[in-house]
Amino acid sequence: MAEGKIHLRQILQMGVMVEKRGEEFYKGLADRPGDTKTRELYRRLADAETRHKEFIEKTLAEWKPIALDAASMRVFDQETRFRGIFASPPPPDSSEEDAAKYAVAQEWKMVDFYRFFENDFPDAWRAMKLQELVEEERRHVKAIVAAYPQLKDLTAMA
Repeated sequence: MAEGKIHLRQILQMGVMVEKRGEEFYKGLADRPGDTKTRELYRRLADAETRHKEFIEKTLAEWKPIALDAASMRVFDQETRFRGIFASPPPPDSSEEDAAKYAVAQEWKMVDFYRFFENDFPDAWRAMKLQELVEEERRHVKAIVAAYPQLKDLTAMA
């Protein structure tokens, strides 16, 4: 990480913000007109992002708080921008398939985001079972691809 020392708590605070973006994205897809099954899938994914956020918040509540200072926010901004996490979502009039491709890409980006920091905090990561978040993001990819079989090539990392 380029700037100074960052604490696991701050990374998790960043995770809360990213999960919130995901929740909002999936709620938006669930509200679009379209197939009832895919709208329900996106509602479930929005709920899963909410659960991820709540899991992280619960973990954070057990620890002494550390503020996300300006330097940490810059790191967060750089990481999410660099990784393109929930950046430039497809327009509301995009096809369902384009929205699904974007969703799959975002899930993989979340896997990468969490795994990037896992290397810095391997013991704490295992103790907190954050690998479960990574595995759930992978399951999201599989669920989206199950609804859009033409995207099966996007599961190569699953």
